[in-house]
Amino acid sequence: MIKDNNGKLLKGITLTFSFVWLIVIHFLNEIPFDVGDGIMHFNISQASWSDSQLFIHHWGKPLFILLSSTFAQLGFSGIVFFNILIFIITVFFAWKISSNLEIPPLFQAAYPLVLISIFDYSSCILSGLTEPLFSLFIMIAFWLILSKKWFWFAFIISFMPFIRSEGQLPILIAFLLLSILGKWKSIPFLLTGFIIYGILGIFLIGDFWWYFTNSPYEWSNDIYGSGNWYDYLKSYKQYLGNTGLILTITGSISIVYLIRNKKWEDLHFFSLIFVSGVFLGILFIHSYFWTNGLSGSLGLTRIATQGMPSFILLSIYYTSKVEVKSRFKELRLLLFLLFIIIIPFSVLTSSHFPKKINGLEKEVLKASKFLRQKDFQGKKFFFHNPLFAYQMGANPYLNNQSYIFYYCNGLENDLGNIIKPGDYIVRDSQFGPQEAKMDLNDFETSPEIIKIKSFYSNRKGLTSFNEKEGVVIYQYQTSKDKFVKQLGDEKSIEFEKGREFRSIDYLIDMPINNKEITFQAESNSDSLHFVLDQNNGETYKSIPLKKDSIVTFKVNVRQLKSTKLYFWNQTKNSGLVKWKIINIAN
Repeated sequence: MIKDNNGKLLKGITLTFSFVWLIVIHFLNEIPFDVGDGIMHFNISQASWSDSQLFIHHWGKPLFILLSSTFAQLGFSGIVFFNILIFIITVFFAWKISSNLEIPPLFQAAYPLVLISIFDYSSCILSGLTEPLFSLFIMIAFWLILSKKWFWFAFIISFMPFIRSEGQLPILIAFLLLSILGKWKSIPFLLTGFIIYGILGIFLIGDFWWYFTNSPYEWSNDIYGSGNWYDYLKSYKQYLGNTGLILTITGSISIVYLIRNKKWEDLHFFSLIFVSGVFLGILFIHSYFWTNGLSGSLGLTRIATQGMPSFILLSIYYTSKVEVKSRFKELRLLLFLLFIIIIPFSVLTSSHFPKKINGLEKEVLKASKFLRQKDFQGKKFFFHNPLFAYQMGANPYLNNQSYIFYYCNGLENDLGNIIKPGDYIVRDSQFGPQEAKMDLNDFETSPEIIKIKSFYSNRKGLTSFNEKEGVVIYQYQTSKDKFVKQLGDEKSIEFEKGREFRSIDYLIDMPINNKEITFQAESNSDSLHFVLDQNNGETYKSIPLKKDSIVTFKVNVRQLKSTKLYFWNQTKNSGLVKWKIINIAN
């Protein structure tokens, strides 16, 4: 057996490894793991110091905002460090519980490694999400049950709905637990969190019942869809991992063993009811929501990590309680030693870490880079993809921001009222149609919405909304200034080797009819041509460009919808063309 001093050293090594790994991966990530909710939680926490009402922002999770807001002032890395700190505190409480339950030191040392090997848990920490804080409170409650500190147990549990909406379930289980135990004096303290935040609501927004009246989870799943009841069970690797599954199975077998041998004291029945009730209850509830399309459930597997650290610890405890012959006991310790070796290796070699940019994320970054090169002083940007504002270095929750979360009420209603002439709309293929109700057809057919630039992914196939994956930048322009931004504005198109055609993104969808357009172009190759194709070849004109020479030419566009304007790369070699529109006339 491992001696206590050696056990402490081994625990120190595994926790240090976990801490260093999380820090290194954070700085190696090209973007945050969760570019939606993770960035939003950071924005709200950071802006809470400027707007006190955000301290009771229902979706932002008030207690998470309160505890993380100081760290958020240091930037996104600050809120990730907050979550890493939450992870460390979780491990320390787990070790306190382990000592109480007399779990062998080798099992304890493996614990932090098991946690970081679970993808959803590590990605939540590295995304600034709220699930790790929820799991810490469940761990503290677990320790308080073993310590029989029922007042503090009720007090801690009362704040859990203000970390995650699922926090209502621990309150229900705690109420049943305290009732069974006859701890009647402690039960009223389950209302502590609601009373304190209710009073705070009176001062901030004049509503004691704001938690219920301002709930953001009252919608159905018309924007998110639904799935199968077994989807969460199939995705166990995400939130439990193979190691967690093995521990769950061995722990369950051990529970049967303890019950069969009537070892009631070793069963720790109340801890089992609370910890398993929270973890499995959340799994069941979200499976129900996802199957029936309720409460805005998106089927995200990371929600199943809530209470998972305590559930894993309890499984380790039960696994360690099975009495086996001495030679098998040594084999069991050897297997855990292998865990300690294999888990770090699997984490270090996992393709999930660090986070790489792909698909739509690449196009958002391209759009952000394009806009950062322009002068947009005095303009406003309407968007819904949090990654866009993050890349622009903006926080839309701060006062007097030019970046506005946009929920489309129909362009006819919003143009001129919410959106003013000259303002920009950055529409992406995920958040645009799903969350913001921004129908692509409305943007493409509106005569006052001008396409400035589009960025489309190379990935094949259409999104679930039957459109190409990408980002399009539009500008609202009144009839008299539609073409101001186009005239004299030089653009560049670069051909990669093998690329034959490139459409003119700036012009192809403009509402131009019966116009004579004068172009000016300069190429670094003799193989490039400008092509006008109207009505599928009825009028076809190919104008060759000369290497390192400026070519000026005019084309007549009768009806844009039936017109194709593009550059043709005859030899398919790499090349570059710079061009601009210098005149548009009737």
